[in-house]
Amino acid sequence: MLLVPYHDTTIFIILLADISLWSDSSIHSYADDTTSSVSGYDFQELKDLCEKEAQNILNYMATNKLKANDDKTHILVIAHGQRGTEELTFKIGEAEIKESSSEKLLGAWIKNDLSWTKHLKKLEDELHYRLFKIKRMEQVIPKSLLRISFSMSGMMVFSHGETTSVLASSTDILAT
Repeated sequence: MLLVPYHDTTIFIILLADISLWSDSSIHSYADDTTSSVSGYDFQELKDLCEKEAQNILNYMATNKLKANDDKTHILVIAHGQRGTEELTFKIGEAEIKESSSEKLLGAWIKNDLSWTKHLKKLEDELHYRLFKIKRMEQVIPKSLLRISFSMSGMMVFSHGETTSVLASSTDILAT
């Protein structure tokens, strides 16, 4: 078995460079994160396509002496229009994987209804936590330095392309 260190994404990218040759779907990779996308007209077709695609990827990994981790395999089903409450389960290799209601992808929380509620709530919680830490430091550090510190820590929250207008308004809150 070939083990690839987590921090060495270059080797991982080289190993996965030809995965699209094994796939019937759209493959997207960023660093050590690989996502496969399929679409279907109904849930049964979607399930069949997803399981077939997963088997293609498992075959690729087995051929290249790589190991898939069941606990890192997630399925997000995005349906157009109304959808029932039934949770789909997919057979991926020997594992049964239940669909997720949301997944974190490149720092953004994607929900199966395509709403931003979870993502925005996570950002709000993170900003409140950082503001709380800064308020506690206020007794020891001058406000001018706290403003700089908050701006820098706030930018870390928005490192995956989110809007920075919230950051500016949060900095204004600190100044009052």
